[in-house]
Amino acid sequence: VLTGQIGSGKSTISAIVNKMHGAVIDTDLVSRQLQKPGQKCLKQLVKSFGQEILNDEKELNRAKLAEIAFSDPQKLKMLNQIMHKQISRRTFIEICKILFNFNYKPGQIFGLHPDFRFVANPRFICVEVPLYFEARLNFHCPVINVGVSDQEELKQRIEKRDGKQGVKRLESQLSLENREQLADFCIRNDLKEETEQKVLTVLAKIEAQKGGILENVKNWVAVFVIVVMGIFVVILAKIRRGMEK
Repeated sequence: VLTGQIGSGKSTISAIVNKMHGAVIDTDLVSRQLQKPGQKCLKQLVKSFGQEILNDEKELNRAKLAEIAFSDPQKLKMLNQIMHKQISRRTFIEICKILFNFNYKPGQIFGLHPDFRFVANPRFICVEVPLYFEARLNFHCPVINVGVSDQEELKQRIEKRDGKQGVKRLESQLSLENREQLADFCIRNDLKEETEQKVLTVLAKIEAQKGGILENVKNWVAVFVIVVMGIFVVILAKIRRGMEK
């Protein structure tokens, strides 16, 4: 998992991982795909926040939704509850597609960055989750936090780029210090010429972990699938017995 404050340079790190034969799933892109017209997620958002979050084409007006959510802590909490549940579920499905090599084309996998190359049999799977700690998620894998040392400069840059709304987003997230206490690995994205080497060092440490991270995830997913199939078989058997009676 790759996480970090808004504007910290997560995409830069993801690009390096992709260059090192890693598949990258961006949960911001997953979120956008889940919010398209006709998706269950968008219907939930409209039910919770009203028709005013839609534009004339009945598509999500993200600026309006952000304005409503960041004006009230309870509404922001509601938005996060809706989105985090949907994103986690969908991301798990996309990881399975990549892990078990189901011959999907890039367009059939949610969250793949259009500027990154598609990796069918990756060395790594990097899931970019900006609010990983805030959502209290646990993907049972190493977590890398990317940050910048000069927080005041970051705030000014965010305000210049995204206005007051961007500053509100930044202030609603955990501080850099708290993030680094929770993360398994930390990368300070201060000097661009040093960033790639820092990423390569972290990837080498992750790859050296016993059994290999991808192999461990594959085993965990396989166990999950077997358990689900077992439950399904038991239920089916009970239904058949009931029909025979």
